[in-house]
Amino acid sequence: MSKYRKIREIAIWTLTALSCVVGTGALSSARADDCSPIRLDEAGKDLYGRPVEGTMMHVEVRDQHQIGSCYAQASAQMYDAWRFRHGENSPSDYANFSSGFEVGQRFKTDENDTDINGGFIKELLPYLLDQGTCSEAQLNDLFEPKYRVDPRYRLDVNTYASEIMRRFNRYRDEFHKERDAIYAKYFPKEKRPTPSFWAANPVLAPMLFVTLHYLPIGQVDETTRKANAEIAAARDRYLKAGADELSSTHRDILRDHDFYRHIKYGSLVTEAKSWTANEVNTVKMFDLIGVIKCDDKDRLRTRGRFEVVTKSTYEKSKDLFGIPSKYRGDKMRAILDGELNKGLGAAYPIGINYCSSVFGEGRAFTQKKWINNDECHRHASLVIGRRRDPKAPSRCQYLIRNSWGRGCDSSYHSDWECDGPKGSVWIDADALGRATHDLALMRTIYD
Repeated sequence: MSKYRKIREIAIWTLTALSCVVGTGALSSARADDCSPIRLDEAGKDLYGRPVEGTMMHVEVRDQHQIGSCYAQASAQMYDAWRFRHGENSPSDYANFSSGFEVGQRFKTDENDTDINGGFIKELLPYLLDQGTCSEAQLNDLFEPKYRVDPRYRLDVNTYASEIMRRFNRYRDEFHKERDAIYAKYFPKEKRPTPSFWAANPVLAPMLFVTLHYLPIGQVDETTRKANAEIAAARDRYLKAGADELSSTHRDILRDHDFYRHIKYGSLVTEAKSWTANEVNTVKMFDLIGVIKCDDKDRLRTRGRFEVVTKSTYEKSKDLFGIPSKYRGDKMRAILDGELNKGLGAAYPIGINYCSSVFGEGRAFTQKKWINNDECHRHASLVIGRRRDPKAPSRCQYLIRNSWGRGCDSSYHSDWECDGPKGSVWIDADALGRATHDLALMRTIYD
């Protein structure tokens, strides 16, 4: 376990201490009913009435596309918010924003992780502070179109990586369908694994190309062996077909571009044969086909130093499987308000890990266990604002900066107000409190 996974779970400061950073004229504490308006992605006035820009005003909206890199996209934005307040505040600095895909891939590689999807802001932020980030604009320059006048040949890092992951996901999903059909052939419905079974047995939950039907040790009968043999054969078939297509896809994507040493061809067939039922190494997959990196000398670094303060919103009580059984929205709100009450120009975005199913369910959303991803849809984003609900002033709302690009679609319930051009959505504070599992803040050590 690296030092980044040994991050100390620091008890959150008192709200008074959080507010003291802005001076004696600041609010002394965050009240439970405090919902004064603030948007970190806009300009306004600080607590003393002076004109100031919010710390997210120049931070570019991100789009994770087909890759589960929300944690990396959110962390990259928090890092840029800090950078832009510490000397890197020219138009050229703003244009050189951090690549979320690259930092996620590099972090997972250094951690010897096998899956590019999923992670925690609290683990990645200290890594970025130590290692720096790569400019997405610089990485995009690696793809030099042979036909610059034709927009069809424009390519960027996220599109490149996402198209490859889309093909991978297609083969994975097709394999899952065949696996389920084999289960149906050999086992009656009551004996097949269900989403609730996987939720109750997270160690056994299907990850990518997992094959084996679960039975307690000593009870693997002939029927189960036959089913496993068919599923294993299907897995190998899809892995090989997927690896072959990924190699050709990689060549197709790049055929109209000149590229540099960081981009390389390579067959995944040999690597695919080493993938086991429980481990399909998507991190190594990207490395083989050409992970895009910048040289250490070109990395974006920053002045000053911050400490990552983390806080979980759950109570100490746990269920049978050791999972926290209740999450407290009031704890979440107190932490968020403590940061936002520092005022515009002083408050930084707050990273949250939460259930994104709250977006589709609206105010009817109920608490869901973090481990049950079928219901929760684990996600990471940033809280960057607060206001009264225009339609119901008694309610408070928080502004979430998502990593799904600009625009609004059916992902958001009509209860919420999407701000498409800024890649954000307003959501009820109470609903977000029920959905949030932990938070990460940047505490200034020195500027």
